[in-house]
Amino acid sequence: MCLRCRARVLTASLNQYSPFVSDSKRAVLRRVRAFADLGDEECDAVLRVLRARRGAPNDVLFREGDAGDSLMIVLDGELIARVRTAAGTEEDVARLGPGQVVGEMAFIDAEPRSATVVAGNTPVTVLDFTRAALGRLVAEAPRVASAILRNVLVDVARRLREAGETLSDGSIGSEVHGPASLGRGARGVTATQLRNVPAFATYGQEDLELLAHVATLRSFARNDILIRAGDAGTSCFLIATGNVSVHRPGAPGPIATLGPGALVGQLALIDRAPRSATVTATEDTMALELRGDAFTNLVRASSPIALRFQWQVALAGVRQLRTATKKLATTIHERAPSSYDGGQVGHTLGGWDDWDDGAPGSALELADTPRSHR
Repeated sequence: MCLRCRARVLTASLNQYSPFVSDSKRAVLRRVRAFADLGDEECDAVLRVLRARRGAPNDVLFREGDAGDSLMIVLDGELIARVRTAAGTEEDVARLGPGQVVGEMAFIDAEPRSATVVAGNTPVTVLDFTRAALGRLVAEAPRVASAILRNVLVDVARRLREAGETLSDGSIGSEVHGPASLGRGARGVTATQLRNVPAFATYGQEDLELLAHVATLRSFARNDILIRAGDAGTSCFLIATGNVSVHRPGAPGPIATLGPGALVGQLALIDRAPRSATVTATEDTMALELRGDAFTNLVRASSPIALRFQWQVALAGVRQLRTATKKLATTIHERAPSSYDGGQVGHTLGGWDDWDDGAPGSALELADTPRSHR
């Protein structure tokens, strides 16, 4: 698109959007779920570290394989996530609208982008949030940092459930693997004992003491069930030793096999929906059980240790989501091969416009440093 044509598109989109940007910055920000209940000072802390970016229809936010250190919250419009399959096609695996998060996988685990994300058929506005910005909020406004991480957790949980439903071809119901035993009892554990478990070798002393305080150690024999599909979620498990398989009702086989350090069962505690899968020990397994009330308290808190816990939960979910996304793209291709051939796309994120209509006080100016200090 020529510069003159692009200017016309941008001007038209800004004019269309003008009733919205005439609101105060705080009011606009509170339309996003993660920031809905923030106080004025907390909103101002967010405004100091985020930037609103606007793209035209079909613009590329980022490409699969790109390095990434930020996530984006959709403020307006729609984004489409596409994943390249082993067959070389690109498959649409998700559509994201206002309030939803994209790019959280690379933001959380510092791995390359797992999908190409493009704008839909209308202009899109996103709030760009970097790891450096999160660091500032952790120090200056921990409640805000916690709100953003909670938003990531809810979004990852939703996307994992959607991926699981597609992988199982929409089947529902409880499918039990193995006997109905739920373990061989529980016992308390100390931070010193946890220190000797390889899966927790990288945990700090404070983190180990927290786990020892809020969790109990459970033992499971081969084929014992940790979690049953369809049940209400009352706890989650952090695998200490051994391995477990994850079975989704209707899926032809396990959708994942997880080992030491993996967190399972957290989705039902995040979104309060019934268990979506059955988790079974494939060998003698030890796991830390974290009850729902302790989990909820940690997710809602904004202390330093709670923030680290939220980050670890997000990391576990993101790693599961990466695996599910790849399987999902392959499954979609096998069921209905895509005719998508790359198509015509617009500018990449580097060419996206900073969202500013030129009227002081009316635009949502979200930048790492205020305009007056540039």
